[in-house]
Order: sequence, then C-alpha cells, then structure tokens
Amino acid sequence: MLNTAIPPGVRLRSLAGNPGLLAPVQTKIGIGFRGLAEHEAQERLKAHGFHPLGIDSGFGANTAKAATGHQLSAGLAQDDIMDPVGLGRTLF
Repeated sequence: MLNTAIPPGVRLRSLAGNPGLLAPVQTKIGIGFRGLAEHEAQERLKAHGFHPLGIDSGFGANTAKAATGHQLSAGLAQDDIMDPVGLGRTLF
C-alpha cells in the first residue's frame, strides 16, 4: 500500500480550483523543477496568453520564456522564477 501520509511541515493547497485535488505548496519554481505546481503554472500561463509550447509538467526553457513574458507584462521582476506572491496577484 502506498504511504499517503503528509510529512510534518508540508502545507497543501487546492489545484486548479478543485478543493478535492491537493498539492504541496512550493515557495518558488524554476528551470529543472517538475511536478504538479509546474503543470498548473504552465496551464495558467497558457490561459493568460503566455504559451509555454506544451504542458509537460516540467519547467524548462520554454516555460521560463513564457514566465518572463508574463512577469514583464505584469510589471514584476523578470527572473525566470515563479513564486506564489507574484503568481497570486496575476495568474491565480
């Protein structure tokens, strides 16, 4: 049986507006990161017109370019890294 216990100190948030689908809260995502947070970021970037050239749950060069475009249009610092503060104000 799979261990589904949540480690101490890990906070959870709902994914894509679905309160039944939870994922760990990450402070930042960037090049080389892969997972649910990256998938959601790619979906949100695409929905706002910043196409990461595919939704593959990996934060690579194309997602970084889309993130930088979003940051520029939103007046945020352009650093190829996405954090909840900037994203929360503009994408979610």
